[in-house]
Amino acid sequence: MTPTVVFDTFGIVSRLTNGVVLLAYLVALLVMVLTAISYGKMVREFQLLVWHIHTNGKQWDLT
Repeated sequence: MTPTVVFDTFGIVSRLTNGVVLLAYLVALLVMVLTAISYGKMVREFQLLVWHIHTNGKQWDLT
């Protein structure tokens, strides 16, 4: 697959749905941005826990 496949698919679906596909892409973008923000907050909040699991995970057999 090439990166231009997205444009072809977008054009076909946009024509079939009378342009509503753009709304779906925007909603998906919003959800991804909110997820990234929440993950960033979680990592800052539990920074020590993440480090501890990363460094000692093999002792707890988490792999």
